[in-house]
Amino acid sequence: MGGESLWTPATPVPVVDVPTAPALPEGVSRDEHGRCFAVAHSHSRCNNYHILSTDVPTTPAECSAVAWGHEDCAGRYFDLDVHDVRGVDHCYCVRGETCNVGDNQNHDVFEWVDCSTGVSLWTPATPEPTAPELPEGVSRGEHGRCFAVAYSHSYCGNHHSLNDAFAEHNFFMSGAEHGTPAECSAVAWGHESCAGRYFAVDVHDPPYQVNACHCATDETCETRENEQYDVFEWVECATGASLWTPPTPAPTAPGLGGGRIGKKPLG
Repeated sequence: MGGESLWTPATPVPVVDVPTAPALPEGVSRDEHGRCFAVAHSHSRCNNYHILSTDVPTTPAECSAVAWGHEDCAGRYFDLDVHDVRGVDHCYCVRGETCNVGDNQNHDVFEWVDCSTGVSLWTPATPEPTAPELPEGVSRGEHGRCFAVAYSHSYCGNHHSLNDAFAEHNFFMSGAEHGTPAECSAVAWGHESCAGRYFAVDVHDPPYQVNACHCATDETCETRENEQYDVFEWVECATGASLWTPPTPAPTAPGLGGGRIGKKPLG
């Protein structure tokens, strides 16, 4: 008698479908980290670029992997010489959120996009809130204080010269020998020799060289005509109204009654 085979067929391994990545929109490519990109400017190059690699053959996907998150890149664009017949060997990124486009037959500029839609991933930075518009004739100083001309072509006879401090401030701030009314405002505000209402600057000195800065020593300006100077007063930025508040007068002693002190009434 022939014996029966002891062979037991192996249990077949179930076939598991490995999910494939969804098809990318037309013109969109994926880099090795799964980030997608597309051409933003063809045959162009951004002039505000930062070089990431040279003389190293690379692909757009490899350049994407290098450029993404690089400290010298803004995070919106990268570009490389994909049309160079000698081979792709330069990878750049863009320093700003905008591309200062320049014509270039060898390069394409790429932008990172959403893999599903091909829409740019770039989110513009939130703009800094802008200060409200100033009334006509009002200017803003470097510390945010506003001022306007109180007396044109005049200066205060009761003045204190701030020229030394003014020159030092200008040179320290900008390396310039001459300043501006805004810089005189910064020097004069709160100065111990200034009353805090008026300052004067030689804004009409030809050629335009602001190098004299004075303040009034009390709340009044003893105006004197002068073709070179204007007298400025600090004002409210929103309305242009003077910020000067006259000091509260000191209380006077109460009046004394009649009669002779220390004497008994007559009678």
